[in-house]
Amino acid sequence: AVPLEANLATVTFLKPESDGKYSLSVLPSWFTQIKIKNKGAESFTVEFSQPAPAKAKLDWQLIR
Repeated sequence: AVPLEANLATVTFLKPESDGKYSLSVLPSWFTQIKIKNKGAESFTVEFSQPAPAKAKLDWQLIR
């Protein structure tokens, strides 16, 4: 879930990755452009061009 009106969302991994050298597929549930920021071994942050609406969700997949 993404909080209402959020312009950023940080995803923290349950188990850290070995490094930040991975690819991501990220799909928000609303119409917006995204930018991946601060990609690291423990987390990554997604920036949105349009603030999150009510009940917004973010699907993502890490690819090694």
